[in-house]
Amino acid sequence: MSTARKHSNAYYTRKAEGEYQPCKNAVSVRNDFDADLFRYRGIIYEGSTGIHICADNRFAEFIEQYKGKEARYAENLQKIVSTYGLSPRYTQPKVRKADLFPPDDKRRLSKTLFQEDKSWFRRSPIDTGPELYTMEKDFMQYGMNSPLYTPCNGWMVPLAMLPLDRLDQPGFSVHGFIEAKFEALLAEPAEWIDDTIAELLGRREEADAHNLPMQQARDAAISIAERELLLHNPVPRLNHDGWNLFVHLFRENGIKLPTQTRKWVQSSLKEIRYKSDGGCSFRYSGKCDKAIGSYILKLTAAVKEKHRAREKSSVLNALGEHQKTIAAQGRASPTVKKEQPTV
Repeated sequence: MSTARKHSNAYYTRKAEGEYQPCKNAVSVRNDFDADLFRYRGIIYEGSTGIHICADNRFAEFIEQYKGKEARYAENLQKIVSTYGLSPRYTQPKVRKADLFPPDDKRRLSKTLFQEDKSWFRRSPIDTGPELYTMEKDFMQYGMNSPLYTPCNGWMVPLAMLPLDRLDQPGFSVHGFIEAKFEALLAEPAEWIDDTIAELLGRREEADAHNLPMQQARDAAISIAERELLLHNPVPRLNHDGWNLFVHLFRENGIKLPTQTRKWVQSSLKEIRYKSDGGCSFRYSGKCDKAIGSYILKLTAAVKEKHRAREKSSVLNALGEHQKTIAAQGRASPTVKKEQPTV
């Protein structure tokens, strides 16, 4: 019953969220009806979908269940494939296990332009042209279709932002190209300069000075949004030149969104509201991100705590100033000498 489709030598398990996780130490499991099965951490999985079949100690029962009923197994498998689709083992047959789990000398932890955190990268199997890398978490999911990066000054630069037709030309420099882009942005007062570009070039102070008027406007927008949230008023999306109010509202209040949720917020979330009953509501376009409600409530809790801390600080500052005033008045008061009684 083995499938006629070509497949990779790598195995993947399917997560509840629909993503696939490659398995480093998975092994093929022989069986009487030649199905594509594998064992990983005491669990038996179906190879073409990554779906959990049974615990290892119940595998004999599973085989007995379908003994002489191969057609029934094939029918059930087809239903699973129709529902969940094929795993990268079959959709990306050219991605080998060695590509997914390279030796450490082909991996590096690096900062990336336009992203907050460091990520693990690995050398791309594509060995033509400049030195190329893929982000590990992307490669696990998309294989050879993953976005490519090239190193510059200890950073990873997305290949998509570079002129691909000039990469191999003599004298072309990734650093020089980014610096020219920085200079062009610097000449435009209304253009925001990304912090990561400035840090790569070692010109953060210039970028901060350039961004200051826009940063002040953005800070004001965030303050207004926080106030409206606490007043149970709807907060609409503000999206200007790539700056998204909601993304920065979460970030400023220490709420870290998963990558997919952050992308959904940036593209689809239209309005949020914290309701007086302690719940929340939101408007969006397209498909709904099921986790967003919990993040809105976390955001509201963080905003409440921040405002409580500010109020407490204001009260303490006012009390301190009052005590200073009283002390100063006491020092300024004239000393009254008591007269000695006369006999």
